[in-house]
Amino acid sequence: LADWKDELMAGIHLTTGVSIETWISSPMRTFSEYSAILKEATEKVKKPMVFMTDELDSVLKRMPSEQVEDVNRFLGDLLSIGRVSFLFSCKTLDASWFSLGSSIFTQTRIIRIRPLPFETAFPERFLFVKGAHEKLFAEAGGHPFLTRAILETLLAFSGNRDPLWVEPADIANAARKAVTLWQVDFLFTRLWELFTSDSEKQVLFLLTIQGENAFIDFENRHSLIDAAQRLTDRGYLTTSGNGVYSLRIGMLRYFNAQKAASVEQEEADVPKIDLKSDL
Repeated sequence: LADWKDELMAGIHLTTGVSIETWISSPMRTFSEYSAILKEATEKVKKPMVFMTDELDSVLKRMPSEQVEDVNRFLGDLLSIGRVSFLFSCKTLDASWFSLGSSIFTQTRIIRIRPLPFETAFPERFLFVKGAHEKLFAEAGGHPFLTRAILETLLAFSGNRDPLWVEPADIANAARKAVTLWQVDFLFTRLWELFTSDSEKQVLFLLTIQGENAFIDFENRHSLIDAAQRLTDRGYLTTSGNGVYSLRIGMLRYFNAQKAASVEQEEADVPKIDLKSDL
């Protein structure tokens, strides 16, 4: 919750220019300090402010129930200030969130959305040959931001030809290059440093080393059973059962490989993997 509050504060500063020095320097970081800065921001822009949080459910599911209640109270207090709204995206909604006292979820308008046919997003710019659509989904995992990063990289390195014939190999090359973009690197680095446990990092490294459809011998790796399941539940892995896993977002493999190449493994944040004894 503290990290999330800091991110909201950073967003206020970046979009309005309002100073958040009092928040940064405060040892307590109370709600009164938060609300004072928020009120200053709304008065400066003279427009209602909308805070957007992607995949809120993935954050709440990792929290104990008392922290979920803290989030609920915090959002409710922010709404009471006025001129503030929230937009959340969620893959799933947990019924327990609606049973909280004065739950903001009972006051929320829920809109179920369906994906548009891919061709409607880029009707003329790209001409995909057989297998290219599937490769794009495999690399970006269906994530809109990552999909856009791959396609924009593809355009940049193709001289902006219009229309552009796209083959699966073109998608793979663009995905590797897109991982080096600062926005993509920032996204994956935040995921790695803030939302991935040591055992989850080890699972991701194993999948990077072994490639597609990696087999993890859980009989010798009991600590990784829960980690692999958590990553699967959060949509980062897919499994066909019997200990066989794949990265649902192929770009993670390039990021992991890049990270492994940039630092010595003994200096990494995860325990060193002894492939001879562990696999």
